[in-house]
Amino acid sequence: MKVGLIVIDPQVDFCEGGKLAVTGGNDALDRVADMIKRVKKDLFSIDITLDAHHRHHIGHPRMWINAQGKNPDPFITQMKESDIIGPTAIWRASNPAWQSRQQKYIKDLAVRNNEREKLGLERIEHTIWTEHCLIGTDGMSIQANLYKALCEWEDLKNRPINKTTKGSNIFAEHFSVFKAEVPDASDPSTDVNMFLINSLNNLDELAWAGLAEDYCLMNSFVDFILQISQGDDAIAQQIAKKMVFLSDGTAAVGAVPELKKKFHSFLAKYNVKIDTTDNYLK
Repeated sequence: MKVGLIVIDPQVDFCEGGKLAVTGGNDALDRVADMIKRVKKDLFSIDITLDAHHRHHIGHPRMWINAQGKNPDPFITQMKESDIIGPTAIWRASNPAWQSRQQKYIKDLAVRNNEREKLGLERIEHTIWTEHCLIGTDGMSIQANLYKALCEWEDLKNRPINKTTKGSNIFAEHFSVFKAEVPDASDPSTDVNMFLINSLNNLDELAWAGLAEDYCLMNSFVDFILQISQGDDAIAQQIAKKMVFLSDGTAAVGAVPELKKKFHSFLAKYNVKIDTTDNYLK
């Protein structure tokens, strides 16, 4: 049986002490590392996803400005269409050449959120984050203990783990590794990554871990099922049978509790197996 593991964004900046730290992130990744060391011979493949941002990015403060010349505050600023278009607009692009493009992005984001609501998931309004996982910085690196465990697996198997970066397009959030929130027609890297989806779908079982549970992990997990099933619930149920959610191999941002709550309802709806890192593959 081909068993795979995918770890979403296990990066320094998402661990305690990082630029966008998730409480419990470091411990969660330590547990994943310990699991890999324990079951490495049984894992056919390991996939790692990595946020890779520029300082200028649609989700970073410097891309937006108000009438007073102030950038939005990270974490607490969420933008809706009325905040950037029309008489009640508060924010505009800090670079005037990007104004229409940034406005269109926020407007088109409604399509993605409508898709979420149809699935019983919570909407994710455009959120401003502190700058994180910047290309070339230590914060983009894989958490140290996990990296050591990944190297052990590579040494045993004599082949590399699969690493997929996301988020380098400055005009699109890229929570899910499989597609950007709003794909950019001029940038294929933001469109659906069918190569990765098909590769993972060839496995007999796929275990999921990583950060953060209520953003990048959740969106990647849901997109994987949706892109294969294409609205066919019977196919979605079949795909879900191959999935294992490692409940202690992740941690949530927690700022919007409904995100995690409704994600867990989604897992229950599709009868996804829930396991822990110390019990998996025993």
